[in-house]
Amino acid sequence: MFPPRTIFPALGGALRRILLVRKPGDPRTLRAAADMATWLRREHPDTQVLLELPATRMPPPPGVRTDADHAEPRPDGDAMRSLAQTCDMVSSAEVRELAKDIHLVVALGGDGTLLHVSSLFQGPVPPVASFSLGTLNFLPPFRIDEFPGVLNRAYDGAIRVSYRDRLVCHVVRDSPASLTSAATVREFVASRSKGGDGEPPVTAAQPLKLHVMNEVLVHRTPVPAMASIDCRVDGQLLTQAIADGLIIATPTGSTAYSLSAGGPLVHPEVPGILLTPICPRSLSFRPALFPQSSLISLQATSTGPRAPVSLDVSVDGELIGQVAPNDAVHIHGGGEPVPYISHVEGAGGADWVANINERLRWNQSFMEHGATSGATDPSSSW
Repeated sequence: MFPPRTIFPALGGALRRILLVRKPGDPRTLRAAADMATWLRREHPDTQVLLELPATRMPPPPGVRTDADHAEPRPDGDAMRSLAQTCDMVSSAEVRELAKDIHLVVALGGDGTLLHVSSLFQGPVPPVASFSLGTLNFLPPFRIDEFPGVLNRAYDGAIRVSYRDRLVCHVVRDSPASLTSAATVREFVASRSKGGDGEPPVTAAQPLKLHVMNEVLVHRTPVPAMASIDCRVDGQLLTQAIADGLIIATPTGSTAYSLSAGGPLVHPEVPGILLTPICPRSLSFRPALFPQSSLISLQATSTGPRAPVSLDVSVDGELIGQVAPNDAVHIHGGGEPVPYISHVEGAGGADWVANINERLRWNQSFMEHGATSGATDPSSSW
């Protein structure tokens, strides 16, 4: 297990290659990337700057409207020309090939951008400097105007790095659900796998392995019926869940979908695996927290005469496919963590406490919100 916080020495000459990842479709992140790349070329000309190109989206099903149906702002021509002169453009696939030779990642966006960075690195992750230009911005610790100071510290001074644990998710076709540990899953997967980490299945028998920063979501398909899911912990049947789905979350993910589904807040320095049901049939089905060493196995099952149906599986907000009743989703701890640069003067835990108060407005009354937003206190008129 990695320590929750580490002081890295100055990276200096080790920063030979920096990857910029920005929120797509946002003119602000485009301009920020151009400004940062220009600054890096001027201040640190020996550093190669890579810019990830947004992946081409698959067309939606017929009749489904998406954001792409509405005209997006025209790209900033000056910013695009500047980036073309200062950066080497790379695809997501090329980033994965270069992963071991990238020394720092700069994320420009919000929480979703940081999750995307996590998905690009299915092994060790380089330090990540994350700047808030998104919607919620719960995870990024820095404002975009702080980037010169943050990057100069990375080159010349000690930086504080906080680690966010990741889970490992195996989607295994025709798998027994009663495997008892992460080791037995790895042995079973090794006997079946022919591809590398993060690669989609080539055949029905090839497993899929992904690192998870926020959550794994196993949920019902558009079939208008609740899902029935056998949930096992270390091979032992915990429960047969009758619900819309189950969320298996990291402590980092406890402030995301799991929180909306009624799960607890879990401090990011608490190692564990959080199980949260989505709209369960039983009112006594409450969230549960398991040790990080646990193996959580999920498999579609049946209730009564109805045959089990397939389930959708999503990882960090991205649908990765369906699992049939004979397939299993195995989730355990021990994944490569995401090291992200945090404020030198405070711990990553201090950032988390500030965020749940300032951004989630945790346990704040409506009266306090009204007062801060300029609304009039109803009692003042009496």
